Amino acid sequence: MKKNFLLITFLCLSFYSLSFAAFEDLGVTVHGKVLGDGFVASCNDFGAIYYNPSMLCLIKDRELSVFYHNIYNLGLLDHTFVGYIHPKIGKGGIGIGWIRMGTSGNVDFMEYSENTFVFSYGQKFNRKIYVGGNIKYYFVDYDYRASGYGADFGSMLSAYRWLRVGLLWQNCVASNILWQTGTEEPINSVLKLGLGADYKKQLFLIGLRYEKEIETTIGWEWTATKLLKINAGSRFGSKENSTYSAGISIGTKKFKFNCGMEFHNILGLSTFLDMALKI
Repeated sequence: MKKNFLLITFLCLSFYSLSFAAFEDLGVTVHGKVLGDGFVASCNDFGAIYYNPSMLCLIKDRELSVFYHNIYNLGLLDHTFVGYIHPKIGKGGIGIGWIRMGTSGNVDFMEYSENTFVFSYGQKFNRKIYVGGNIKYYFVDYDYRASGYGADFGSMLSAYRWLRVGLLWQNCVASNILWQTGTEEPINSVLKLGLGADYKKQLFLIGLRYEKEIETTIGWEWTATKLLKINAGSRFGSKENSTYSAGISIGTKKFKFNCGMEFHNILGLSTFLDMALKI
């Protein structure tokens, strides 16, 4: 049993290259994970801190949020996010967040975590164009520590009342991750393009993501009632990266709860949830 436990842990750590400070683009909200990279065109909630800071100016209330992801439901790797949005700062709004991905309390033979601290700002450039960006500080807590920094640029074009185009250039400016040992590792740049269209009570999203290869995502959301939304999506790439996702959203004007699941072709099922409170 102990041997199997160590083997599973090793496989999980290998997939995410933990010993090499991967800082993988895992997403930080249920909507973002289910709806895919097209979400950069429609993230008018706390996900804007991460997915497209230009849309922070569309949020009218202060918002506190949390996200939790049990990676592949093994209880070995936790992926969490805590965020806060403060609107109406100048012509836009600001957001701050902390992303953590690392070993859980069930792993007693090592402690490893990758932490990303984010400060974002977005504002309306003109009647149809929104722009924003964020600054990120990366920190690895392990036997040896490491750190680095990066910055993202985001924009959104409201082409029509029902059509939006979003762009996010992650790590358009970035340092290397520098370890205490003197080793340096590059931080990858990622480009995302999204198209979002509203039709009656439905939202349709198409996204493109480019890092080392192009991946395509599709997303769909249906507003069933004022309190309930149902969403689904899929990522099309190599066999190692293809996923299928679904989720539901329940909320009032003050509180929202989202839960979702993602099925990976090779690694299986993951579940995740988030909550947001307007304060």
